[in-house]
Amino acid sequence: MAHVRILVRHGGEWDEGRRKYEGGVLKGIVVPKEITHKDLQSELYDLAEVDPTKFDIKIRCIYEIKGEKEAPPFELSNDRDLKFYILSENPLEVPLYLSFEPTSNRSMKVLNKDYNSVSGSNQVQNLNPHPPPIGMDRLDENEVDIGEVEGGLCHNMIGTNSAIWESYESYHSIDDTFTLESVEMYNELFDIPEQRDAPTKDCKGKGKVDYRSSSRKLKTKGSGWSEESSTSEELDVGQIFFCKRDLSMRLSVLAMKKNFQFVVKKSTKEVLFVRCIDNKCGWRLRAVRLKDSNIFKIKKYVKVHSCSLEFLNRDHRQAKSWVVGELIKSKFKGPGRIYKPRDIIEDMRQDYGINMSYEKAWRARENAYERVRGSPEESYNLLRRYGEALKFTNSGTIFHMELEDDRFFKYLFMAVGACVRGFLNCIRPVIVMDGTFLKNKYRGQLIVAVCLDGNNQIYPLAFGVVDRETDDSIQWFLEKLKGAIGEVPNLGFVTDRKTCFAKGISSVFPSAFHGLCVQHLSQNLHDKYKNDTVATLFYNASRTYRESTFVEAWRHLLSFPNGSGKYLNDVGIARWSRVHCPGRRYNMMTTNIAESMNSILKEPRDLPIASFLENVRALLQRWFWERREEGIKVTSTLTKWAELVIQKKQEGALTMKVNPIDCYQFHVKDLDKEEVVNLQTKECTCKEFQAEQLPCSHAIAAARAVYPVGNQSDWKTSEDYVHMTVLPPKSFLQCLASNSHPKVPISDAIFTPDDASFLPVLNSYIRNRIFQTPTTPKPLVIVTAKHPSHVQSTVVCAKRVALEIRIRSGGHDYEGLSYVSQQPFIVLDLFNLRAINVDIPTETAWVEAGATMGELYYAIAKQSKVHAFPGGVCPTLGAGGHISGGGYGNLMRKFGLSVDNILDAQIVNVEGKILNRQQMGEDLFWAIRGGGGGSFGVILSWKIKLVQVPSTVTVFDVERKIEEGATDVVWEWQNVMDKLDGNLFIRMMMHSASGENGQKTGKTTLVALFLGPVEKLMEIVNQNIPSLKLQKQECIEMSWIESVLFFANFANGTAPEALLKRESPSGTYLKRKSDYVREGISKKGIEDIWKLLMEIEGVGLTCNPYGGRMGEISETATPFPHRAGVKFKIQYSANWKKEGEEEAKENIELARKLYEAMSPYVTKNPREAFLNYRDIDVGSSRNWSLAEGRVYGEKYFKGNFERLVNVKTKVDPQNFFRNEQSIPTR
Repeated sequence: MAHVRILVRHGGEWDEGRRKYEGGVLKGIVVPKEITHKDLQSELYDLAEVDPTKFDIKIRCIYEIKGEKEAPPFELSNDRDLKFYILSENPLEVPLYLSFEPTSNRSMKVLNKDYNSVSGSNQVQNLNPHPPPIGMDRLDENEVDIGEVEGGLCHNMIGTNSAIWESYESYHSIDDTFTLESVEMYNELFDIPEQRDAPTKDCKGKGKVDYRSSSRKLKTKGSGWSEESSTSEELDVGQIFFCKRDLSMRLSVLAMKKNFQFVVKKSTKEVLFVRCIDNKCGWRLRAVRLKDSNIFKIKKYVKVHSCSLEFLNRDHRQAKSWVVGELIKSKFKGPGRIYKPRDIIEDMRQDYGINMSYEKAWRARENAYERVRGSPEESYNLLRRYGEALKFTNSGTIFHMELEDDRFFKYLFMAVGACVRGFLNCIRPVIVMDGTFLKNKYRGQLIVAVCLDGNNQIYPLAFGVVDRETDDSIQWFLEKLKGAIGEVPNLGFVTDRKTCFAKGISSVFPSAFHGLCVQHLSQNLHDKYKNDTVATLFYNASRTYRESTFVEAWRHLLSFPNGSGKYLNDVGIARWSRVHCPGRRYNMMTTNIAESMNSILKEPRDLPIASFLENVRALLQRWFWERREEGIKVTSTLTKWAELVIQKKQEGALTMKVNPIDCYQFHVKDLDKEEVVNLQTKECTCKEFQAEQLPCSHAIAAARAVYPVGNQSDWKTSEDYVHMTVLPPKSFLQCLASNSHPKVPISDAIFTPDDASFLPVLNSYIRNRIFQTPTTPKPLVIVTAKHPSHVQSTVVCAKRVALEIRIRSGGHDYEGLSYVSQQPFIVLDLFNLRAINVDIPTETAWVEAGATMGELYYAIAKQSKVHAFPGGVCPTLGAGGHISGGGYGNLMRKFGLSVDNILDAQIVNVEGKILNRQQMGEDLFWAIRGGGGGSFGVILSWKIKLVQVPSTVTVFDVERKIEEGATDVVWEWQNVMDKLDGNLFIRMMMHSASGENGQKTGKTTLVALFLGPVEKLMEIVNQNIPSLKLQKQECIEMSWIESVLFFANFANGTAPEALLKRESPSGTYLKRKSDYVREGISKKGIEDIWKLLMEIEGVGLTCNPYGGRMGEISETATPFPHRAGVKFKIQYSANWKKEGEEEAKENIELARKLYEAMSPYVTKNPREAFLNYRDIDVGSSRNWSLAEGRVYGEKYFKGNFERLVNVKTKVDPQNFFRNEQSIPTR
């Protein structure tokens, strides 16, 4: 293999203005000629000793071009650039120059392009990794924010070409205002806090970015600004500050307290000059840096103000979020401290007289929070050393970490030595395990293993941190637990029903018994069978000590025809019945103690991981100390809890009659029961003595240290400890980068909250403004897939890092389930996958999931005037979600639903594989056609069957008020529409309106499509709905594609290209609900509906007729079950434009009121609903259980729900694809 030699220069800086690389060292490497760009990057990271997870690399070289004196550097950014470089005549004569920037800049590159208006060293280099959650602050141009210059943030933001800065020599010159548009735009627009990754942020070093791995980073000490210093309001000539940031902070606080504002006139490494914002005011300050230090000294200071009142603004320009964050950071010391943005706003108003926006307060809170609690990334790097220190100071402590690729955190196990020794010596050997989510940046799950001590208090044994509860992670945790406690006689476990616990315990502790939490099992019984008697019998059967009592309860359970007895038998009687337990459960029948432990750690769970573990250690130390102190005070043989138990049992023993059998055995008579007690073997025929190991009332009648680890700097480790850098778990973005196809890179399809485009991309396909509020949970990442491989990578990586995935194609999800979740999640947006391929000769078409129905209709009409597709009337519907949920439109009475006209599909399954119909199998192909594709995978595309329509169709849109016979029109419509010619579709709407003299009345609107001429339409309508009195002039003949525009409310004559517009006339908040009607409504019922509509003005209903082809297709042909016998479907609509929670609550309640009032007229048992009219009111899943899913599933799918569950369990057994109304697994 041929190789090439390359010279590499690193450690210096680019002088952009002079096209020159200054400083650094020169090295050489030898690489294969076929090396890839990715492998070259890896080589260069190693050469420069730079951490690739924290810094991005930029590789450039300079080619001398004839005729070009100042050609820009040539950047090697991909394999194509690298190949050009290597194949040049002599690469050795063209060195590579390396520069690095923190990874947080990556997401802001698009913004840099937009605001690179300042040339040379003034271009923005590093930007805030934490943009505001909602709006933006005001923009003031031509000034630099003092808090973010040399020694603070701005050194890392701005190239520091000293020639440019030093050209401003005279601080009092009227021309020395430093215009830095791009930097000021970001400072003001995003209110940028200080860079948390910058080593200069706390006055360290001399302002040079240290991009090396943290293990090699040199740290310098220096005093920083303190909150106490803010009490000193005045400044004086000669006063010194340890760095420019300290001075900046003091100036900002002074300005806020004295209610004036200033601007920076000059800021270099050596000088800081500020003056009052009022040009006519004499207040100004000049400070300089002392030689060979970071210390700044005030040289000149004019402290008298003469500002005009117009410059006194309560929205203070110096009240930056990073400044406020410094002022309030003491509020966040210790977990669980609650200090809300509105509290910050109020405190700043009272203390400084400043009005702040909610967004700025939120950013200040985030800034203070991280300043106090540290970096989540560095926390992972501390783990191994922390574990060694913990083991050193607490003998017998077990601390294990599992790494992925020998670098990335994967699993952790911690069992403090004192806890292990106590368990082995004096704790009942029943371990209760449970898991809960961590809430820090990198998430993961906490696994706790706890017991009960002799005083019936929680006794923590071990803790684990894993990515999620899987077979592998639980197996690993249990193996480490066994390494800590060894083989324990009569060991038992109690957990919930997760299979990973069952598999792990049987594998690692094969001789231990495994009991189930009876509380979880009881809840499952209640959810599944809805029978309180069953729950009561189960309670008695599970907790009794007597076989006879169990048999009686079990006999009654088996007598129930609902199958509850069989369900419990299949679970395994020995796993929940105390009397049949092969070991001793004592009184531990539930996982409540583990859940209580998780609850105790609720607040610490949002700390960085090392801080969390230290919080756990401190809790254990406190508990051991408190319990040791309590134990010293105990004078009895038993603990307080045991004493109380025995005392209560002794009261019952007083009335029992005892007859000795021999020295150890006694016959005890207790009312109608007789028991035999053996005091030598500690047994009683009631079985309570054996089970709890405390004397039962019959037996009573027969007998009458943790040490603290210390500060990090003082940690001691063993001699064989070897330091190594441990990185946080592989992130979702890292996973995407490593799984991206090199020919179709995914980087341009990724949007994070750091991107300026993040909110516009998120909001662009949100059709319901309820989900555009600041408090609506936002995704961690949006992937706007541009290629099927992007979808595959997203699925694989989301599953690997245990993130929920929400799939969006058009955004018409009324409940926002395609882009909102209460758990950490990512959005996979398919709007870029919009290809359409129409084949008229075969009357088929392939359409990608992100294409809109309007785009599909347009593509069909471009090739044929007599072909169509039976889909929805809204042109901005995304094909992926619309079709997978059923897809109805105004051709359904003639041709059925969209799902009735699907020939093939492509889907990405849970393993990231692309499957077509043949590969996925008929069961899955059946499920995605009406069962909601988001439950089974990601729909990439559909192969649809086109239908033939006449060249001329007829439409009308007419209104009739009550005074014009609207009641008769509605009554006649509902009685005949399901029986009429399938070529006719008439949508009927009912809503309130204004009548004569402004009085309220009711109005019906009928909108029709007829696949034929106007004469035939007139004949059918006037014969069957005579009260409508349809006139010919109310009808319009047109082509089918024109009728699409007509139903979409475009003006007649609008060009078909209007269907290509993706923007919806949004701007409204909305709530939708649905019903199905199988029996006609009486005229009296219709009149009552009119009265209610006029009472709750603003809510209406839309009715779509069934019959025709819809009645000919079997209910089981697709998951969509609403077929034969349905007269029409109802959609209830509430729309409003005024924002606010109260307004939303009021309008949603109006929709619910109308829905409830309609209950006498609609289907029952179940009350059917349409999946594509998402309605969270019909049921939702919090735990994704089958019982929860059945509540809404039977309303959407009726009898097809059980088959959907079977398919889901087969193709996605771990329930990865899920939302609050997805199909659950068994």
